[in-house]
Amino acid sequence: MKKLISSFRKAMFPFFSFPPFVLRKIFSTRSKIELIEMREWIYASREILERINTSSKLAKYRKKSEDGVLFSSKELAKVSKYGYKAQEVIANNTYLNGGGYRVSSRFAIEKFLAYESNCAFRQLNSNNLIFFGPEWASSIGHSTNLSILPKLESVNPGLSERVLIYSHAANHFYLSLLAKHYTLCRIPENLKSILVTYLNDCLHPLDAMRTSPTEVLDIYSAMTVAEQLWARSSNSRNFLELPEAALERGNSFLQTTLLASYEWFVVLHMREASTTKARGAGNVEINSYIPAIKEILAAGGAVVRIGNSGMTRLGTFDQGLESNPAYFDYANSSFKSEELDIFLMSNCRFMIGTASGPIFIPKEFGKSVLYTNAPNVGVLPGILGFALPNLYQDTSGRLLSLSEMLGFDEVGWKMSRVRERFIRLPNSGEDIRLATQFMISEGCHTTHDSNSDSLNLLVSKTRNLHRLTSAMPICPTYLSTHDELLR
Repeated sequence: MKKLISSFRKAMFPFFSFPPFVLRKIFSTRSKIELIEMREWIYASREILERINTSSKLAKYRKKSEDGVLFSSKELAKVSKYGYKAQEVIANNTYLNGGGYRVSSRFAIEKFLAYESNCAFRQLNSNNLIFFGPEWASSIGHSTNLSILPKLESVNPGLSERVLIYSHAANHFYLSLLAKHYTLCRIPENLKSILVTYLNDCLHPLDAMRTSPTEVLDIYSAMTVAEQLWARSSNSRNFLELPEAALERGNSFLQTTLLASYEWFVVLHMREASTTKARGAGNVEINSYIPAIKEILAAGGAVVRIGNSGMTRLGTFDQGLESNPAYFDYANSSFKSEELDIFLMSNCRFMIGTASGPIFIPKEFGKSVLYTNAPNVGVLPGILGFALPNLYQDTSGRLLSLSEMLGFDEVGWKMSRVRERFIRLPNSGEDIRLATQFMISEGCHTTHDSNSDSLNLLVSKTRNLHRLTSAMPICPTYLSTHDELLR
């Protein structure tokens, strides 16, 4: 009985207090009368109680997925009864246990269609008003996906009105650059859980997007379509621009650190932070990037290493780097700031990155990337630059061809925990060095539509045979070295 009373109190508090807080905040940033439609998002207290109960039950199954437990048919039937949010739980469980990208994509599209149906039922889409929730700001990778819809609509300006409601952002400065494309509505942190719990099915899902009146795609495929459309329709390579004040502070940083004495610099980001059980394209072998760093220094450039504070210092592997003025460990420096993070990635000659959010930032400023240790060659969005995919090996030690990699569902972003038939091999130091050499000489100058060399034409043909939307070209030096990929 006590538990029921407590749940009822929790339910009634947002019912009475949520609308004034949120509506006051939104009306302070916008004057459009259609925002009043948000009042339709507040459900009756009985529905709220049901949501609390459902959320509690689904939490148990989310935990099982994170622990790598495959749902039984009986559990799948039980979870399915919990409605809209259950799709996400089932998709994640299937994905992590060998379903791979195709299953993930299918569930993402189904979830998006359910979202659209819910918005239509509550008449929230009659004015082309789209609300995005806190998860879009929660990581830098999620935030970069916010550029997709404006790029898709670049040939049809003003098609939709977009509102981002969030409490905390991985990079507030980056979000501020999107203010011309979104109304940014920041709410108090203590209202975030209320927003997510009660309004989640009226907020644009993170993992799929409508790319045309007749097509919905997973987020990676949508990004490819958006990048191609933007390249064709825009007179400028840059989707975002830094304000003058940020440029001045960035250049002051370069002067203070003496990096300004070098004609150009490369940004390096190596994923090293602890990885959750939910993703398998995590950390990389840091020492394998040292040959590439030396290649850049030998060519007269500088290297700025970005990332979280506390990352392993490269002096652990090569003492000479720590004393070389052309290498700057910005990740472990006192200069770190959200603004400088973006300045560096928007003003470098190119960026060397891994499977983490920052890899998608340079494209917004017309800069190329070398996407190393890319886990799934089948879902590489068509961003500026070149990729070095992981190779995969079966239990006998044989390397899989590109066609085989694209054919197996469990090879990719997250390998199966249940059917571990394949071993993902990291890029070697030599692979990264040769690709870096290519980027220095010509790769960073290549245009968006550069997927024209003979080897990459074969790659595109293979991708098309498997009906995958991956469009980022693979570095030619990598294809030349690993001819088993195209056998």
